[in-house]
Amino acid sequence: MASSSPFSSSWTYDVFLNFRGPDTRRVFTAPLCEALRQSGIHAFMDDDIERGEEISASLEQAIERSRIAIVIFSPFYAYSRWCLDELLKIMECRRTQDQVVIPMFYNVDPSDVRKQRRTYGEQMKRHRQRWLERNETYFSLSFHGSEVIRWEEALTAVANIAGFDSANPHKSDLIKDIVEAVSEKLDAGQLFVVDHPVGIESRVHELTIEWSQRKPEKALIIGLWGMGGVGKTTVAKAIYNKIGR
Repeated sequence: MASSSPFSSSWTYDVFLNFRGPDTRRVFTAPLCEALRQSGIHAFMDDDIERGEEISASLEQAIERSRIAIVIFSPFYAYSRWCLDELLKIMECRRTQDQVVIPMFYNVDPSDVRKQRRTYGEQMKRHRQRWLERNETYFSLSFHGSEVIRWEEALTAVANIAGFDSANPHKSDLIKDIVEAVSEKLDAGQLFVVDHPVGIESRVHELTIEWSQRKPEKALIIGLWGMGGVGKTTVAKAIYNKIGR
């Protein structure tokens, strides 16, 4: 059964990265993935998967079990059937299990993706032609339900979602902004403490600093002891919010 919450316990990954390798792997996607992981965000990047005509069942499962999908549109993204099939799966997960989708426009105008213009128009025209060559007999009956139409619809839908673009000339700042946005979305499932906490942050800081200095190799069990009503549960929730992810 599909999850009804974007923060279900069934998630395996925090983020799935959808991208065309030759365009962005070294210059942007790999540095972004590393920054996410350094921030404690479990990101999936298909480094070791051999690509074929269709995406594998294991890759589909990785998409399904990711809370957030970052779609990195680059100039020749739509050249890849693999990328487009991943995109269809991502949009399916957005509809059925509230997966969060964040588009990133790398050296491409969002309107070109949305309206399939320039390189995106050329690439989709090529896909249409190939489909027609394979299915000439059935064109009048089936083209409007073809994968090409669904790819175009997915491109338009994702390009209409608020995201990021490489207009920011400083790549490190852009990556930082994306990591912060992802962190905020992941932290949206935090426990409610109180509307106006007083004195909580200092207690949480004191405890977490002590743990970080000790660097235990095994899990710790921490006991909070005190009279009823002094704020033990509140402190416990605040600690969870700080280190839970």
